[in-house]
Amino acid sequence: VDLDTAIEERAGLTVPDIFAQMGEPGFRKLEKDALEEIIEQYSAQSQLQKTSPTLVIALGGGAVMTEENYQVIHEKTTNIYLKASIETLVDRLSGNTDGRPLLKETSHESLEKQREILREKIKDLFARRESTYEQISHLKVETDGKTISEISKSIISSLT
Repeated sequence: VDLDTAIEERAGLTVPDIFAQMGEPGFRKLEKDALEEIIEQYSAQSQLQKTSPTLVIALGGGAVMTEENYQVIHEKTTNIYLKASIETLVDRLSGNTDGRPLLKETSHESLEKQREILREKIKDLFARRESTYEQISHLKVETDGKTISEISKSIISSLT
């Protein structure tokens, strides 16, 4: 489950529209509610079926930064920190920040200037978030230079 997609479906708005209309505090409230609902539904389903199939929730980068989400995520999930360097994140996100209001690029700048601005925004967010990412994670996987398949295999072997 992609948490941002679940939030958009519940709100009937895109993440950028939620930020524009409600600000980050409004988005974080919707995020908390969606996360709690997803985990509750999964827990109830697992109890009914008497099984524990794996549910993967893709969190946004700021999801762990509120106290309520931190507690729920740390206590009720196995949190996996997919760690990437700032340069890797710049490469992955350059030209692709439309759904990420905190990283929104300005299109009138040159590509190199856009990358520089994006790099600074990522560095700023990372400086504020890295210690929380480290504290909350049950498992950390370095992703630089790895394929999705390699990352998946690393996670599976670490959890089994």
